Amino acid sequence: MFGFLGKIFGGGVFDSVLGMVGDYFKEKRKLKLMEASLKQTVVLEQQKRITTQQTADINWDLTQIEASKGSWKDELWTVVFAIVFMMNFIPYFNPWVKQGWETLGSIDTFWKSVFATAIGAAFSTRELTKFFRKK
Repeated sequence: MFGFLGKIFGGGVFDSVLGMVGDYFKEKRKLKLMEASLKQTVVLEQQKRITTQQTADINWDLTQIEASKGSWKDELWTVVFAIVFMMNFIPYFNPWVKQGWETLGSIDTFWKSVFATAIGAAFSTRELTKFFRKK
């Protein structure tokens, strides 16, 4: 390629140096392409892992929903929560409701997790237990 420069600057030595420089840049380019390919592979594997986890979560939720089709637990908890909610607005019940909330606030974290898991399972959701795990 640079043969005419080689003739001007002394022949074979110049050609050898230019060949080595060309080889260096070719190898550097190959290395950059390999790095880009590796990064792309890592991103694709991360996306695959996220998709697999999301699919497993959806399958779990669907299984829970199917298993609780004939269950009355979610209706029971809905009624209980509605009664407790309404009792907050009836002055006669205020002392007992207040005492109940204070008692719930003072129980051990383990029991809070047990109650959250039971209620979460009744509603076929794991989000409620995730909420309590963060605290």
